[in-house]
Amino acid sequence: MISRVKISNFRCLKEFDWVPSHGINLLVGNNGAGKSTILDAIEIALTGHINGQRVQDALSPHWFNEEVHDDYLRRARNRENPEIPSIAIEVFFSDDCSPEINKTRGLENSETCDSAGLSYEIAIKRELLSEFLAVIKDEDTDLIPTEYFKCTWTMFSGTEIYRRPEGVSCNRLEADEEGSDRRSSQRNRTMLESLISDSDLRAVSAKQRQMRREIDKEVLKKTTGQVSSGEHLANVGFQMDQSPRSDWRNSITLGLNSRPIQFEDHGMQILVKSHLALDSAMGQNILLLEEPESHLSHTSLMQLLSSICEKLGDRQAFITTHSTFVLNRLGIDKLSLITPKSKPIRLSDLSIDTVRYFQKQSGYDTLRICLATKLVLVEGPTDEMIFNWAYEKEYGVEPLHDGIDVMTYGTRGKRALELAAKLGREHVAVLRDNDGKDPSHWINAVEDFLSEGRRMFVGEVTSGNTIEPQFLNANEEMNCELSELFDLDDSDYDALLSYMSNNKTDWAWRIVSANSEKLSELSYPKYIANAIEFIHG
Repeated sequence: MISRVKISNFRCLKEFDWVPSHGINLLVGNNGAGKSTILDAIEIALTGHINGQRVQDALSPHWFNEEVHDDYLRRARNRENPEIPSIAIEVFFSDDCSPEINKTRGLENSETCDSAGLSYEIAIKRELLSEFLAVIKDEDTDLIPTEYFKCTWTMFSGTEIYRRPEGVSCNRLEADEEGSDRRSSQRNRTMLESLISDSDLRAVSAKQRQMRREIDKEVLKKTTGQVSSGEHLANVGFQMDQSPRSDWRNSITLGLNSRPIQFEDHGMQILVKSHLALDSAMGQNILLLEEPESHLSHTSLMQLLSSICEKLGDRQAFITTHSTFVLNRLGIDKLSLITPKSKPIRLSDLSIDTVRYFQKQSGYDTLRICLATKLVLVEGPTDEMIFNWAYEKEYGVEPLHDGIDVMTYGTRGKRALELAAKLGREHVAVLRDNDGKDPSHWINAVEDFLSEGRRMFVGEVTSGNTIEPQFLNANEEMNCELSELFDLDDSDYDALLSYMSNNKTDWAWRIVSANSEKLSELSYPKYIANAIEFIHG
């Protein structure tokens, strides 16, 4: 198991230090937060490859953290002699790792601690330093030239390595990968080598070499002397390539129903590849899965998630997702919220009741709670419409314009507030009906999850138990206008309340869509006004 991941100056991750959990890790974050970068870093440290290529061959100036990259060039041009940036990735293994992986153990890591692990560093070649600095002095240079950098892959024991160490195995799966790309080819080789014994692999290689020799003798030998009529080229002809690049394993592809899998749709591809990875008998295998919800129908996604839960066993999985369904189904306690500029937030200490609650409520949009900058939680769609209307009335724009996400929580208020508290969300307003009880009753019930930045707003009992009487009491001089808007014959309080109580979303919709000047004077309950003022800041 991976017990710790450290990344420095790699893409959007300037300094990243994360302790993943055993089993499933769900990486959640906004676009550009670094979720895919984490998977790339793990793949690099474990395999020495990325996108099916050796890291050295795929290296790009854009791999450097943009802030670090630009700051270095600026300071170098100012003759400040800044330190040349480098990229470092470290993967620490748990103490209960296999004997094979334990061979990587040593003190050669940034923590100088006795641990099994692998590191990958991309740094300047010292023998090319003067040449590199001469290039950097050129005013037209706006990218760090990576041709002067060396990729070094080492064990924590200090031993430099050039191929994946014994016992280390990693499967990277993406919904949008093509069957013919380099990553797919590399993945196929890795999977094949895990399923077929070394002796069988050697036997197949020997048979292939024999087949090549037979082709040479029976077919290609005839080309000798035919390629050119030149006297000095009389012995030139074609023959089969016997170098490692022609290894038969580079030509394999997965097949389904007797045809290459790349001819299946992307959803079927990711489903098959995921099941194969989960079914393979690789005890230490690390599964990297990117957005499993992509290209999959709801039924297929359900099958995949069930398979992950049933077959993962004691292996470790790192899964990125933008799907609330995936998050809820696999368990929000497995979530790690990724942000580029702060330490990842794990929800491992979330109460088991709340975890199970959201698993049973898999359609509830927990991801919005995780990602919202400012959040307003309301009981139902009526409250949501009135809050949005009131906010726009106050500030001239909808809440979303100011980065405020308003969402309905139904009966999940306490659960949603607990989740927000565990995530450290400090811009959260919760609105609810008093239901005939003093506001302090409801506030005290969630006191453990409240703070200066997380507050609950409840209407006073004297103004009514729900939003309908609260709204009427806030507009007691507007009964005639409301009656006309609701197409009622009677304009007294009881008639209005009866209609609004029995037509909750309808009355709210009529309010928010009305364009009458008479209705421009409509107000809203005090507890809503207080919540608006609080969340606007």
